[in-house]
Amino acid sequence: EGEQYTLSEVKLAGRLIELQNREYELAVLLFQNLNAVVSRARIVQTLWGIEPLETSRTLDTHVSRLRRKLELTPENGLILQSVYGLGYRLQTVASPAGG
Repeated sequence: EGEQYTLSEVKLAGRLIELQNREYELAVLLFQNLNAVVSRARIVQTLWGIEPLETSRTLDTHVSRLRRKLELTPENGLILQSVYGLGYRLQTVASPAGG
């Protein structure tokens, strides 16, 4: 049997955004660990229940999609950073100058 692609909806600036199940699980994990590095191994084990493969780009693809769908940009106060050799960090950033 293939993977089930159930969708979850999150609200972003009043709009509903559809996320695939693993994108949603990734978002929850990162938001639960806001401003902390979450290792690639922990993410892969949490989302897929397997040991990570060094050559797999699946996680990177999910991160890229999540970044785009949730508009994780400095202008919106959050960035999703790759931390070389470690994993990823969802970090709050100061709002742009002005105000």
